[in-house]
Amino acid sequence: MSLDGFLTFLALAVAIYAVVPPVTKLRAKLGLVIQVLLALGAFGLVLYLLFFDAVGQPCPSVVAAICNPVTFPDGGSFTPARAAFLVVIAWVPLAWVINWILWRTSVSLPTLSALIDELVFEQRFAEVLTLMEPHFRLIERAARRKLPLQKLHDRLVVLGGGGTIEQMLAEINRRRVLGVADDDDDRRQPIFNKLRHWASKLVAIVPAQSRAETEAEDIARVLFRSADLRRFIARMRPYFAIHLLRLDLYGKHDLSDAFFGDLISDTGSVLYQELQQNQNTVSCGYALPASNRLLHFLFVDAHTAKQLAVWKPIGEHVMKMLRTDGPADYVAWLNGSAEDFNDERWQDPTFVSIFFFDVMVTAAACQGIQWHMWLYYFPYFVDRLEKFYDTSNPHVNPNAEFPTRSARLIYEVIDVLGRWVSLVERLPENSPHLNISQFKKFGNDNGNIPVSAAVALGSCMETIANSNKLGDRFAGYMHECIMRDMRSLPHNGEQGQMRQFLIQSIVHGGQRGADAQYGQRLATFWSMADHVLRSDLDDYESAIRAEYPGVLP
Repeated sequence: MSLDGFLTFLALAVAIYAVVPPVTKLRAKLGLVIQVLLALGAFGLVLYLLFFDAVGQPCPSVVAAICNPVTFPDGGSFTPARAAFLVVIAWVPLAWVINWILWRTSVSLPTLSALIDELVFEQRFAEVLTLMEPHFRLIERAARRKLPLQKLHDRLVVLGGGGTIEQMLAEINRRRVLGVADDDDDRRQPIFNKLRHWASKLVAIVPAQSRAETEAEDIARVLFRSADLRRFIARMRPYFAIHLLRLDLYGKHDLSDAFFGDLISDTGSVLYQELQQNQNTVSCGYALPASNRLLHFLFVDAHTAKQLAVWKPIGEHVMKMLRTDGPADYVAWLNGSAEDFNDERWQDPTFVSIFFFDVMVTAAACQGIQWHMWLYYFPYFVDRLEKFYDTSNPHVNPNAEFPTRSARLIYEVIDVLGRWVSLVERLPENSPHLNISQFKKFGNDNGNIPVSAAVALGSCMETIANSNKLGDRFAGYMHECIMRDMRSLPHNGEQGQMRQFLIQSIVHGGQRGADAQYGQRLATFWSMADHVLRSDLDDYESAIRAEYPGVLP
């Protein structure tokens, strides 16, 4: 390599640096000190070789064994210019390897933390996300003290007698479980003492990497707590949130609540799109194709949804929208005609939230997760919809199947709850949700999804039956829908037990309890129901008569 060639190489390197993406330049800063030292060394060596004829010195005899092999005899094929070329060729891949290693070690965390703070402050959110992608595992391990040197240091601290009370108690309990005898302890005590002595010495030379832990926690705090960054992710890069929600770090649940709150608040968000595209069912539950990345992440293993408590932001948003003092235009819209609701429903936050719960609860039931996934939001949805129910709009037909959009939503709640009850027909044979007989009460403290759905259905029926706004026609229709759910269940086996539990929940009004007025209303709806349907529900009629004597002729 000649001097002109080296200058051309430097000019090319500067030109490449000028056109590379901004994030690449930011990543180069993560190992800037080491890279600068390497560059200065390579640059100096190349200049030395290029000007070897002018600055080269004879090889001293004391180091002849070292420097003789790299001398350049006159007429030789290996010249200083060729050596300079090899230095450049070695420098480039070595710099890349060093940078690749530094990106994945704790050395980069202080610089990474400073860069993220600066980028978030400047609202360069796209660059933040691109910069972060290779570093999730490093941040999680550093914040949880799972890096190799951190784990070694902490083990030495415990071994040296400097552990926490919890660690010492855990060690005592471990030895007790192993059945280590007292005399064994006595014989081994000198060995333990020596180990602890050496461990206490080694602690001083094994770095604790506390700064790496602190910097990783600071990075996580910025990523989890920055509202502007979160809103950018929800709007522009929603799937990036999956990486963040996989991290096992403090603050993740705050991010989850706010992120899903952002998604359900925006009818154009990816959550609305994926739910509309996820209506296909399988033998038990909904298909969850990998193309619907967010729903696949949450529900292909519904423990993820349970851990993140994703029902909370979805349910709370509906409760906020359905307040009597909530958005007046939304309340007016709900009290409008439901004729075009099939075309409008995928833009309605309440309908989409009901369907979200359906996908979530069904996935949990089919996977045997013993938790009700807070399907008990549904009776509160019905309460709110009933409170502002109004058919006075001149465009509303009070004799229609669903006079208003809110009536259609009440039906959706009743229909979904009925399908959850009927899951006993499709659950795997070993499902814990088939253990119905142990449930006798109507509280919300059980983890059985069909049972919880039956309790919620009873609570909804109590609201519907005692309403002064819904009218007998629509309320009777909802009661008839529940009767059809009863009839679909056989009399025997686990499904028969579910049938009896559902009947008792309806008769008792679920968690709401029952009184004479409620009994009279059930009798009225029973009399209004189709006679063919009534002929298959002698057990339901008997339950009404037993609980409310005299209400039926």
